[in-house]
Amino acid sequence: MKFTFKLEKLLDLREKEKEEQVFMYEKAIRKFEEVAEKLYHLLKKKEDIEQQQLKKN
Repeated sequence: MKFTFKLEKLLDLREKEKEEQVFMYEKAIRKFEEVAEKLYHLLKKKEDIEQQQLKKN
């Protein structure tokens, strides 16, 4: 026979909510990294174009 605490259902609910929040946080971090990488590449491209323009003049 398994012993159950009075508030075990509440504990389970809180743990599930925590897992969902961790998942959402990790998803947001991945999205942020994707956007940051895209921004980095665009800035690098801009820099390269500016350097080419300076060399032409």
